[in-house]
Amino acid sequence: MPSRSILFVEPDTKVAATATTALKSVEGLRLRHVEGLEQCFATAPKQPYVALVVGLPLDFSEATALLQRLFALPPALPVLVLAAPGDERISALARSMGVTQVIAKDESMPTELLRSIHLILSRAEKGRIDGVFGNSDHWVEKIIAHNADGILIMDSDGRLLFANPAAEDIFGLKAEELVGQNFGFPVTDGESTELDILTQHGTKVVEMRVVEIEWDGMLAYLASLRDITGRKHMEMELAKAKEDAETANRAKSDFLAKMSHEVRTPMTGVVGMTELALATTLTPQQREYLEMVRQSANSLLSILNDILDFSKIEAGRLELEKKPFDLYRTLDLSIQIFKNLSRKKGLKLISRVEGFVPRHLVGDAGRLRQVINNLLSNAIKFTDHGEVVLSVRLVEPEHGLPEDLEPGTAVRLEFSVRDSGVGIPADKQGLIFDSFSQLDNGRERPEAGTGLGLSISKQLVHLMDGDIRVSSVRGEGSTFVFTAMLSVASPLSAPPPLTDDKMPDTTELKPVRVLLVEDNAVNQIYATEILQQAGHTVVPVNNGRTAIALLASSDFDVVFMDIQMPDMDGLEVTRLVRNGEGKARNPRVPIIAMTAHAMQGDRERFLEAGMDDYVSKPMNTEEVHAAMVRALRRGGTPPEATEAPAQAPVDAPKIPDVMEVMDKAWFEKMSTTRHDFLKRMFDVFVREEPARLRALEEAVKEGNLKRISFLAHSLKGATSTLGAGAAREQAAALDLAAKSGDIEACRRYHQSLKTEMDRLLEFMQAFVSAP
Repeated sequence: MPSRSILFVEPDTKVAATATTALKSVEGLRLRHVEGLEQCFATAPKQPYVALVVGLPLDFSEATALLQRLFALPPALPVLVLAAPGDERISALARSMGVTQVIAKDESMPTELLRSIHLILSRAEKGRIDGVFGNSDHWVEKIIAHNADGILIMDSDGRLLFANPAAEDIFGLKAEELVGQNFGFPVTDGESTELDILTQHGTKVVEMRVVEIEWDGMLAYLASLRDITGRKHMEMELAKAKEDAETANRAKSDFLAKMSHEVRTPMTGVVGMTELALATTLTPQQREYLEMVRQSANSLLSILNDILDFSKIEAGRLELEKKPFDLYRTLDLSIQIFKNLSRKKGLKLISRVEGFVPRHLVGDAGRLRQVINNLLSNAIKFTDHGEVVLSVRLVEPEHGLPEDLEPGTAVRLEFSVRDSGVGIPADKQGLIFDSFSQLDNGRERPEAGTGLGLSISKQLVHLMDGDIRVSSVRGEGSTFVFTAMLSVASPLSAPPPLTDDKMPDTTELKPVRVLLVEDNAVNQIYATEILQQAGHTVVPVNNGRTAIALLASSDFDVVFMDIQMPDMDGLEVTRLVRNGEGKARNPRVPIIAMTAHAMQGDRERFLEAGMDDYVSKPMNTEEVHAAMVRALRRGGTPPEATEAPAQAPVDAPKIPDVMEVMDKAWFEKMSTTRHDFLKRMFDVFVREEPARLRALEEAVKEGNLKRISFLAHSLKGATSTLGAGAAREQAAALDLAAKSGDIEACRRYHQSLKTEMDRLLEFMQAFVSAP
């Protein structure tokens, strides 16, 4: 029976212990451990060694000396060396001297050592080796014959001179069949690469390392080939499994979003009709029942909103807006929402701004408020006495002063919500941000909800380049803290007081003629009632084709348009009206979208189609009023007008207001002090930029990212010079998307840029043409 004895030379006791533990699992293996090479043959072994395992020192010169002494010792044996990771010179030297295997002293060492020992023992049992190599005169050949990797030695022309048994296994050919053939692949000293090679058993993938050696007195190359076909197949299967999982996850998210939308549509009818019923004369019992219906329906809508947000986040399609907003008003809105609930529970609800915090910022106020509202809701829900405190402070830049924070300066704010409620057990605090995770409140059952609120909040905070954490003591209360990166808004873009889309607009709106396009009968009745209660004349239709026909034959002041309809959706109807194909009497009639759940990206789609605004279902009087005021202002119809003005001719569209396209202060200064110069600049811009826009459109169609970036960057500079902030922002975003290699984002930003440039060119042309 072949020998199963191994000599193990390793002075490091820790490494020796690890290797010894691993090799104990090899049945019948006799392992002799010594700390130095001089002890190797102090006493003769009972059986010849089948292999030698040697740990190399870290020092390169010491490792070289040890290897030279090692190969001077008889008899020649398969040699496995253990080398510390980091110095490739030692590993390369060992390979060039013909060691069987170089194994790194890291976490993979036990596995690699076992693999190599099993292979050596297997070959010994098959008669390939017998512990001492007999009559061979070439010690390198003796060593590399036992290497676990395939070894080829070739001359400088690539002709094979030697192939070891492992190479025979890879190619499926005997050594004598391989020797004399041309290798067929270029080799370079020190090269490490992957090759696809054709063998008797099909195509295999091998990892090749090459070193330059001397062979029988001439220059030669030793190529070490490791068969990684199995690993590559596994990587491909893992990649496919990952892709399949991501596809399935996207499909699930799309399904959730679609189903949530479909359920939400009839629910808006339930809420709307309940609101109308509550506005009538009712008995106390009837009112109580209807209030319960409204409360239950609103709870269900909240759950559906959570599912929609969650599915959007999972699909990676939830993006944040970057708009100017008033931070103080945002905090106040959140406090107002929960004021009555906290009062009913006898809680103090407090809002604090600690130190200086910039008021006018740029970011997604809606999503920021969503996180704050979720934390406030939980705090009040789990607190029966005491207080709930919302606070915010500036953390970056540290010690920031008003004069230091110029428009565009990035700021990190820290928000906290502290309560004196039941608290959260220490062992549960790591779970509360997980999806569908709910904690009981110490009562009989967990609070109602999806368990998605904090998970969604965490994802939203991450999208704001922030983090969220909690500290809590059971029975004393909890404090949730999150940070968000925002930027300082310029005074010109900062929102003036009381113009928030969700704030009531007190502008008087005289009765107007409204076309209502809604295919759902319940929602149509509800919307009609809302509009008629405000004194408007409403013409309801249930499909897009009828709407187009009516707009071609009648005059309307405003259109409320459902988005999802069976025959023709609201976006397509709007496009036909705007481009003239629908033959509308007033192609610029204000169109307001109605959607069950306006998500990120929807607003851009609505505006791209030509819509002026949107309202969410279920509609409420204040939101409808505010949207109509905004749309009629943009459309040129004064909200306070007592009668509908004459329809604007098709060939005389409204010229954009200066504030919509330019820095008003810059424009007014230039037009006053350098009017003729400004006219010449605008004239050149109007004549030359359309050609650049056409070239940009072609580049986007072709997917030429380099060209897109060049043209967008050039346009960014030109618009910046002329104070056209809106167009400049879109050009900058397009430039960045192109540099990032995101062609889909390029297409989106190109559409937005195109809209802004059309408005800008229209304004400039009107200025140039004016006397």
